[in-house]
Amino acid sequence: MGFTHMIKLIFRAACIGSLASGISGLLLSGCTHESYLTQQTTPERAALTDSQIAVPPPTPHVTLVNPNPAGPGEPLVLPVEVTGTWTFTTPTTTTRVERRFGDTDQFSIYDGRPAPADTPLVLITVARNQQPIAASDAAAYKVTSQRDYAMNGNVVHEWTGQTAAGAAFSELLIRRPGEDLQQGETCHAIAIVKNADQQKTALGILGSIVWQPSQ
Repeated sequence: MGFTHMIKLIFRAACIGSLASGISGLLLSGCTHESYLTQQTTPERAALTDSQIAVPPPTPHVTLVNPNPAGPGEPLVLPVEVTGTWTFTTPTTTTRVERRFGDTDQFSIYDGRPAPADTPLVLITVARNQQPIAASDAAAYKVTSQRDYAMNGNVVHEWTGQTAAGAAFSELLIRRPGEDLQQGETCHAIAIVKNADQQKTALGILGSIVWQPSQ
């Protein structure tokens, strides 16, 4: 065996021994260290406090338009609130006195400057569930005719006749179209006149009564 060949064998044996030693070291090191999956770790937790977090209620995604919708084939009726006031005009030759009690407004209109014992030429009352005066007091009022008609866009029921003292009277119950006569707010007016001048003044006041919605 030549010298060069012997050197190659020695070098090869050294390499094999070094490789075996390295593999043995790797195996030993793998046995002495635990896997990361089996190691005990410190958990990371949020810092807790005693204060409560206010959570707002969820916002509905559907807007409620009508809480009581109509069924199939039924008409849709929406509640409508109409506000306003009854108005009328009076000539400068009259005196107007207003009284308010509860939900009732009452206007006494006198011909000229009234004396303590004078009765109003026209009495106008605005209230609910009003009843006619002449129809319920046959002894004081003799009704000769009654009728229904429209005046200034409102519905009027009128009674006319004479009082027991011989004066002429005209009584009106005025309501807005669609308003119930018993439950709704109505305007009641009665005029009692003794001559043609008073009749002209009273008819002008009665004819000026109108409902004015709020703007």
